[in-house]
Amino acid sequence: MTKAILRVLEEGTPELRIAAAQILGEVRPSDAAVVNALGVQLQRGEPYLARYVLEALAKINTKGAIKELVARVGETGPEGDLVAHLLRSAGDQVAPMLCEVFDDSDLPTQMRILEILGEQASADAAEVMEKALYTPELTAIAGDALVAGLADAIPGNKLRYFKDRLKKAITKGESASEVQGQLLRLLAHVDPKGARAALVKATEPGNPPGVRHAALESLAEIALTPTQAVAMLDYLTDNDARVVEATAELLTSHDKWSPTGVAQLRKLLSSRREPLRLFAIRAFRSVPSADVVKTLVQHLLGDVPAMSEAASEALSHNPKAVDALLRALSHEK
Repeated sequence: MTKAILRVLEEGTPELRIAAAQILGEVRPSDAAVVNALGVQLQRGEPYLARYVLEALAKINTKGAIKELVARVGETGPEGDLVAHLLRSAGDQVAPMLCEVFDDSDLPTQMRILEILGEQASADAAEVMEKALYTPELTAIAGDALVAGLADAIPGNKLRYFKDRLKKAITKGESASEVQGQLLRLLAHVDPKGARAALVKATEPGNPPGVRHAALESLAEIALTPTQAVAMLDYLTDNDARVVEATAELLTSHDKWSPTGVAQLRKLLSSRREPLRLFAIRAFRSVPSADVVKTLVQHLLGDVPAMSEAASEALSHNPKAVDALLRALSHEK
């Protein structure tokens, strides 16, 4: 029966050849001769037949069939998109095969391989992603995949060495700024406790703005010391808007302001720049001080809508706010 189908695939009319490919996909013969015959049809490059042959190979799903798909991962247009789609759902055997061809592939193909590997929870895929981290054109794809969960596939006995490699690369600081940013982000993900010192150092002036921005964003889930938070208040007047924005977002959620920090925040309330005044109000949300709450109430009842709204939000999160608000409301009456 298989030989008859292969004969139709080779000699039939276009309609019959399509039907033959579809039948082979449903029957799923494991015979290598079938895979070879389907591969020959792909080599002939007949557009009307390619889709059905590719789908048949994916359904057959033997090692040889998947190799035929992997060999075409660099195809462009609809055929390339279909190959990528089929490989994503072809099972665990895909990752090792894609890893084998990664180094010898051109850049667009490497990008596609990384996108497919990003959905494969395997140590092989994680290893290729780590390698790709250091290529500026690939670093974002690799970093996103590792942070999204692929780093969790790194075996425990290898994870420590993975963290050490990240720290060494960050300390050297020789990578392009976009690569350095991904390394910082990834280190924060795999080693939050051990990453803080490197991340804080990377926020300092003198580092490229993109690196500083990435470090500030990566600190979002890592607690700063009061001293570190106070030092970062200076970044709010930085020349780079992204650094300013990331600093404000990070420090607004800081909840351990020292007396020095509270004093600095009060100074910001006198700034001519409204964004700095708004930041100070928002940062006061986590300062459980009666004096601070009094200041917030004053702005709540003030005539600047933006400041009043920010004060209202800050008071709703401040544990010392209830009594002060009740007193203020009673005076209003």
